[in-house]
Amino acid sequence: MSFKVLSIIYTEFNLEKGPELVYQVPPNYIKPEDFKRISEFVVPTTQFCNKELSLHLGNAYLLGYPIFLNNQAYDRNRFEFNFSLLIDEDEYENNNYLYDCLIKKICTTFENLEIDYNFNFMRKSMKMIQEFIEILFSHFNSNVSVINIHIEEGETENEISVKEEKNIDEDRERQINLSLEKINAEDLTFSKSKTEMPRILSPNLDLSSRYSHTSSKDIIKSEPMNGYNNSRNIKVKRMINFSFRYIDFAHIKINIKNFYVPIWIKELDKEELTKLDNINLYIINKINGVNSVFKISKILSIGIDLVKYALSSLYIIGGITFIDLFQYSNIYKPTIELKKISINGLLQKFKKFCKMNKDENKISISYQNQNENNNDENNLRYMDDNKLFSYYVLLSNSKDVKNFTDKINSLEFSLPLFIGFGVYLGIVRRIHLYYYFNGKEADDNEILKMMDGKHCEDEILVEKGVTLETLRKYYDDYKHSENKCYYLYK
Repeated sequence: MSFKVLSIIYTEFNLEKGPELVYQVPPNYIKPEDFKRISEFVVPTTQFCNKELSLHLGNAYLLGYPIFLNNQAYDRNRFEFNFSLLIDEDEYENNNYLYDCLIKKICTTFENLEIDYNFNFMRKSMKMIQEFIEILFSHFNSNVSVINIHIEEGETENEISVKEEKNIDEDRERQINLSLEKINAEDLTFSKSKTEMPRILSPNLDLSSRYSHTSSKDIIKSEPMNGYNNSRNIKVKRMINFSFRYIDFAHIKINIKNFYVPIWIKELDKEELTKLDNINLYIINKINGVNSVFKISKILSIGIDLVKYALSSLYIIGGITFIDLFQYSNIYKPTIELKKISINGLLQKFKKFCKMNKDENKISISYQNQNENNNDENNLRYMDDNKLFSYYVLLSNSKDVKNFTDKINSLEFSLPLFIGFGVYLGIVRRIHLYYYFNGKEADDNEILKMMDGKHCEDEILVEKGVTLETLRKYYDDYKHSENKCYYLYK
């Protein structure tokens, strides 16, 4: 796994000259005359700023995220800049979510630095910007899966996490000749990326301890001035912090569906947290074993593709896995692992599992005569390994989850987490319901279209935003029609 970037360029809008190519690596990769032909797309008019923009150049893409700032600190109260990545066509088409996220993080990181340093960072830190680009590019086209760069005035630190890869696609190593002189302006494909991502700085987030971007307010030195203790000379040290993780979407082993529910299986230590991308940190608190991928996207108002990107990163490092959407109508059956599992220590593992996955929307059956506000940890004191195991046996022999809850007087913990833990251990497995309808009515009805035997009930519920009762009513309405509606479990 590694990044495949051919060139990085930094551009600004010069009020006298117009779009200007300030710096690029490798040097002269894009010739001045070639840049002039595409400059209006690289540093576009303000209506295209603060959006991901991709420019298709033959067998490569130039990807950018132009930033426009309006402040009295600037000449004519405006400043516009852009970092752009030149990426192999195949690489970008296979991993467009990755590079959309990467370029947005680069540009918004410097936007936030500019704002934090009172709109005076970029003009006084050009040497640091050049150094950042050079370090960043030096790690591209190599087997680097995590990039961590820290640059301060007068010193440079960069840490990389390397993951060896024996089989590197040699075709990806080829140098791409842009041949821009052969490309006419009308042949260029100019598009706005659909990927969405929240601003790195948000009034609802405390970034000082969780995010890789560091505010200048945290990096100040106070020294006495003129011998008076109550007078301070504030010196601000300019610095750049940047980290990013590569996710190979082209070869990722799991296809994350919208209805999947992420669930924690490992507690991440501080070192692992510092190497996560900002989008990962943004969604961490919404992973609880109950919220689906689609629901997390809606709660945080983030594009679902970026949520999948973040979850892929957490999945690859072994932090999470995925379970099914919780429904009382769900059916679970035993696996061979139920007979093999060691009961000793089962409760302790489950306690740890519950602690990692705090179920904010608790769905549970509380003990009679017990306060419903008691948490899982307090309720679990009434449990032991054998009782917990017996519940899984009972669940696997029940018609569905509702039937399981009817058989017992009480359940002392979150029901979704209880089921999720069993699925994670592999001792129970979900039996999915599929509908099949082949009538002409399906041509004009989006829900009936998905009742084709290829989409499970969970997927239809999430994708179409309908309730279980509404979906079951579709089945009831058409099961006696000329083109009967069938269902099957698998």
